[in-house]
Amino acid sequence: MSAEEHDRIIGFVIGVPYLLGIAYLKLSLENNLERFGGTSFRFLTIYGKAVLNDDPRFIEEVIKRSREEIEEFFKIVNSTDVHELSKKIPREEIKKAYEKFYKVLDP
Repeated sequence: MSAEEHDRIIGFVIGVPYLLGIAYLKLSLENNLERFGGTSFRFLTIYGKAVLNDDPRFIEEVIKRSREEIEEFFKIVNSTDVHELSKKIPREEIKKAYEKFYKVLDP
């Protein structure tokens, strides 16, 4: 794998999720969302806090180096058809993912 391909993949695998975790955590704190809670809220805020375990300079560097992948992600966000996407994944796989999601959050 070339260095360029590696950096692009890392941008999608680490950069985009880091940005999502940090941004959702910030949104949550600024809007006092904890009072409403919910499973997705809990999952995303736990992830955002876990990202903060890394050095802030490292986080900033990862996000900075992932700008192109982050921009590509936002284009996908704006063009995603949830109905079409749900047809591409077998129903059993979706059900198993749902069950795993709740197991992850068990105390």
